[in-house]
Amino acid sequence: MSELSYPPFGATMLWLDNQSAIHVGKNPEHHSRMWYLLPKYHRLQEQVEDKVFGLEYVPTISMQADVLTKPLETVAHQRVCLLLGLTSQPAL
Repeated sequence: MSELSYPPFGATMLWLDNQSAIHVGKNPEHHSRMWYLLPKYHRLQEQVEDKVFGLEYVPTISMQADVLTKPLETVAHQRVCLLLGLTSQPAL
């Protein structure tokens, strides 16, 4: 966003439905027991610590990004469309 002349106003929030990922990102001591992860995955914790990113939990049922990342059943698709403010258009 800085390249588009929009300076950042604090940390960019990442809303996750994976509580383990949030715990790893926020807890640096947890990394000592996760030596088997590739070093590039440890960068998340560094960027959370530097306030580049903030991590927040969102229940899976409220995860709006799911419509863009996986196929959803009809009811789940309709729920996400409502969360996004999308409505069906009447037939002409």
